[in-house]
Amino acid sequence: MKNTLYRVCFFNNLPLNLIFNSTPETMIIQTATANFMIERCESRNGCITIRSNSQEELHRFFGSLEISESNDPFYPFAVLACKQEFANAMIIMVKEIDYSEFSEFSLQTA
Repeated sequence: MKNTLYRVCFFNNLPLNLIFNSTPETMIIQTATANFMIERCESRNGCITIRSNSQEELHRFFGSLEISESNDPFYPFAVLACKQEFANAMIIMVKEIDYSEFSEFSLQTA
């Protein structure tokens, strides 16, 4: 399965990129304020790891969860969340989309 890139308008009409890879199971979300890498958690069934380059954005979306730090140069902050907590964060992200100039961007498949 090839990588698929979906581009939509997000955060003040800047692109939000969702990149789905077949292996490993990873989703990358890029916003105007942060990058997020979402991976299946090997250690806890039903959970996912959300890594980011922004501690502030992780706190904003997952404020009740513990944020850990690592030496990863691209995603130094991470939270471990259940899928429902991640779904709730995605709902917040979608609600923040500014659709006023949405027609400027088209859905692309790479």
